[in-house]
Amino acid sequence: MSRLRKSVAALAGGVMMMAAASASAYQLNLGGTIGVVDFNTIDWSENGSAYVTGFDITNPGDKFNIKAISKATSLSLNSAQAVTWLDSLAIAAGATTSNVELTLVATLNERIDSVVGNIANFVLESGRFDIYIDFVPESGNLASGLGFSDGTRLLGGTFNPGQAGSFTDINLIPPGTPGASGTGSNSLVASIDFVNALLTPAPTDSNATTTLQYGLLASGWTRPTTIDGVVLGADTPTDFVMKADANQTILGRAVPEPSSLALLSLAFGSLGVLRSRKKKA
Repeated sequence: MSRLRKSVAALAGGVMMMAAASASAYQLNLGGTIGVVDFNTIDWSENGSAYVTGFDITNPGDKFNIKAISKATSLSLNSAQAVTWLDSLAIAAGATTSNVELTLVATLNERIDSVVGNIANFVLESGRFDIYIDFVPESGNLASGLGFSDGTRLLGGTFNPGQAGSFTDINLIPPGTPGASGTGSNSLVASIDFVNALLTPAPTDSNATTTLQYGLLASGWTRPTTIDGVVLGADTPTDFVMKADANQTILGRAVPEPSSLALLSLAFGSLGVLRSRKKKA
């Protein structure tokens, strides 16, 4: 067998094994006619909310807190949607449904590291997230801010400290003031410390990307009246509510889905044929 043919065949086998490794699935039992679904990514509503307290963009070193709430709009496996939500009704392929919701409550304790112009760079000091599954869900809770932690805790973890993010005060008008407009972003890596038996196998890590918007940029969003039951007052420059969006991937000890196992077997089979041909050559 020529060296070129060997290289091409080995590369093909490697590609197949890499594809099998990437198609990992976690199984979640959503009940109803949906039952168990395979997924690895949760898309949280773009109309979630984050309540910021103690924020002072003019003060490097200032410490502030964020409490965020949201609900899932879809579950996906390697970018392919497996389940979508219409408020509190989950819908899977074949129009199977279940009255169930996934909700998120997260807390972040952060510190402004530096202020450059209208941008505040901050560092995460501590925080955690918890996800709840509720088989008696409430409709319209993104507007009410109620019912985000009254289900069964499904998954939880602590955010790794030291992660960086930023807030931009676009037009130099403080939050809570008419005409204000701003945005923030952060990538949040977490270590998972709680997994309910409804989710298998147990993941070990989580990676989320988030965006926050307030004022004129927070279009299409209804400011909630509470944050997980905590009644909100009017926005001020230091304490205010923002529109929150996030996409979260869970990672760790996942198992390949059946199609990936077949692909992996094919890859090993190809390598076996190569070895056999080499011996005959």
